[in-house]
Amino acid sequence: MLHRSWAFGLLSAGSMAGVALALPYQGPSLNEAPHGQTQQRWCSFDAYGARFNGSEDLEALEKATLESPVDGKTTINIPVNVFMLGSPFTQLKLNTTSPAVRLEDNLAAGYSSLGYHFGPFKTYHVYDEDFAEFEHDAHITNVSLKMKGRLRMGGAETLNIYLVAKMSPGLLGFAFFPQVLMKDSSDALVLDGIVLSHLAMTHYLSEKAIIHEVGHWLGLRHPFQGGCHVSDGDQVPDTPQTDNSIDQLCTSGKDSCPGSPGIDLIRNYMMYSACTKNLTFTPGQM
Repeated sequence: MLHRSWAFGLLSAGSMAGVALALPYQGPSLNEAPHGQTQQRWCSFDAYGARFNGSEDLEALEKATLESPVDGKTTINIPVNVFMLGSPFTQLKLNTTSPAVRLEDNLAAGYSSLGYHFGPFKTYHVYDEDFAEFEHDAHITNVSLKMKGRLRMGGAETLNIYLVAKMSPGLLGFAFFPQVLMKDSSDALVLDGIVLSHLAMTHYLSEKAIIHEVGHWLGLRHPFQGGCHVSDGDQVPDTPQTDNSIDQLCTSGKDSCPGSPGIDLIRNYMMYSACTKNLTFTPGQM
């Protein structure tokens, strides 16, 4: 289930866990990558991420969510800051994709029916040589801390999106779970937010990537968390357990963990697949 409602208005606390969206082959089709192509998969917890791999953190988050005064009839308004980073040339190129409009439209498509309204959107153009030329990934670095520390605005109720020109090969973006706000750390609020590559604004998986990363920011994990060796890796009861491979072809009826109930939810926003149409969240994820 979405766990972030307890955190809105929270202004401090934290620990550190990052998760990244792997970038499949950039095929021309809107629905699937071509046959015979190798997809690159990389989903990384940084060195601190293992602290959140146990069930106690998810249990604490679940408890805090259930105790939240927010109910299913409440519309949660989430202000958004979008920081467009890169050289003047790369920012000019990025502007042609209308990133703020794309982000607003995609988040409305993915979350408005769930009671989340993202807006208003504020956009900032940032040119700093250290940030513009840095190759970002899910690891915490001095450069990423400096960047977010300098730019971040608002409390835990605000979504900060960083659009960066360079990202490790195979990635469209990465995010930090809301658990980042639950433990003592001076960097907790700084780390909160999502990072997307400029490529994520034009890639054939663009809409899915945006909704997927915000799903992590709201508290959702991958249904394939832990692979076939665990029974409920994401702790959402109605998402069948799957292995951690990428479905290159949007294969209906796939059952990658035959020893577990259910078939792969290849059209789920939190899955890695080439599917781009008719994507959904399950009731349990909501």
